[in-house]
Amino acid sequence: MLNLTWTAIERLRKLVEEHPEDPVVRITLRDVDAQRLSLSITLEPSAQEEDEVQHIEGLTVALERGSVH
Repeated sequence: MLNLTWTAIERLRKLVEEHPEDPVVRITLRDVDAQRLSLSITLEPSAQEEDEVQHIEGLTVALERGSVH
């Protein structure tokens, strides 16, 4: 399960309101190397079939299965 701070939730809500054509928040996490991770947050029109979807305080958040452990 993903935990977001209230500040992050409110900021993401505002972004979704500004871009209603892209209501899904996609979060992708990648290993860069043994000591670093890369985090990407984008807005998209829909979740993908293979995503893990969570509903958090009115947000639809899609996590790529490869990012979920």
